[in-house]
Amino acid sequence: MHEIQALIGSDAATAVVTERWNEARRLELNRGFFIVPLQPALVRQVAGSAWELPDLEDAGAAATLAAVVAPLIHAVRSSDQQDRTALVFTQYWGGSGNQAALLICNDLDPAEPILGFGAINSILSKLGVRADPARDEFETMGLGRWRSTETLFKHAR
Repeated sequence: MHEIQALIGSDAATAVVTERWNEARRLELNRGFFIVPLQPALVRQVAGSAWELPDLEDAGAAATLAAVVAPLIHAVRSSDQQDRTALVFTQYWGGSGNQAALLICNDLDPAEPILGFGAINSILSKLGVRADPARDEFETMGLGRWRSTETLFKHAR
């Protein structure tokens, strides 16, 4: 199983998140980026309630995901941080599954999720991640070593 729900951003952007919400923890990735696992307690604190993510393989998953994460996006945008951040989601079981990601820029840019193979790499590239020659953005950031939101949270501070 590979199921991750997380926010990725710069040191400054993720520091604002961890300072604002006491349930937030972050873990340093590569190249000056950090990841904040979106565990249930943090989601409830930031969004005001728990969320039920859609099955990312469903036909209407993009629209449903956008609606589900809208309170979180609003909360991140209303914080003091100005750097772009990304929300990333994986749902893989035994090789089959899907991924989704979206970039949070500012109030003027819609945060539209993209789904499918390469979605996370595309958003990480827009965030400023440059892949190593022999690896994609996901692997360059060291995300391949993490399999779940819970494991990320256990290692985060």
